[in-house]
Amino acid sequence: MTFPSVSVRHAVLLVAVLVASVAVILALSVDSCGLSHMEILRGLDTYHGTLDPELCLDLLDDIYRFNDMCSPSVEIIDCG
Repeated sequence: MTFPSVSVRHAVLLVAVLVASVAVILALSVDSCGLSHMEILRGLDTYHGTLDPELCLDLLDDIYRFNDMCSPSVEIIDCG
């Protein structure tokens, strides 16, 4: 039984794509504190631009959840 000829370049490219795919899947499936913190910071930037009260309440829920699971904690915002 013979295998079709595959160039080394194609084999390396295939392995690189597989490794990158696995890395992306793992990064998206793991709820890491670093990713959550960056998401909260991005949300805070958006909130300060819009001052949308509904967005503030959503951010507050995310901050409480983050502070329960991760360290250091994020300061609680005033949605007043």
